[in-house]
Amino acid sequence: MKFYEKIILLRKQKGLTQEALAFKLGISRQAISKWETGECEPDISKLKELAKLFNVSIDYLLFDDYEDKIDSNESNYINKIVINKNYWPIVAITSIIVLLAMILICIFVEFDLNTNHSGFIGFLESWNLEATIIKIIMIIALILLSFSICKIINIARKDKNEN
Repeated sequence: MKFYEKIILLRKQKGLTQEALAFKLGISRQAISKWETGECEPDISKLKELAKLFNVSIDYLLFDDYEDKIDSNESNYINKIVINKNYWPIVAITSIIVLLAMILICIFVEFDLNTNHSGFIGFLESWNLEATIIKIIMIIALILLSFSICKIINIARKDKNEN
């Protein structure tokens, strides 16, 4: 893979426009365009900045035959980022499902016959072992849901600030 192809690939994987990349590097968009068409290549200081920005080695950027080993590592690195970002919505959805399941259990199962209420209110009034375990599970699910929502919001803010 040629240098200009790598720059295009890395820029798109990072979700950057030519303009955004140029801004991050403190150069014009036209310079990025010339790099990506193969008209010219960056000087050594910009090459260092590109390697740091894209988390690749300068060797990877410069040498055409240096792609196979690094490309697979780079895609693994990018996949880890995507997985980490997508982890929190999965935690939030799982927490919601657990909460709904626990609420349904509370509504349809009688935990303590000594209470004056049935359903969810009866569940809240009962303090036997089964009800206590379900209450603990619900509290943990609520904590995980709250934490994952905060993480999702923070990730969205970071993504917005990066672009």
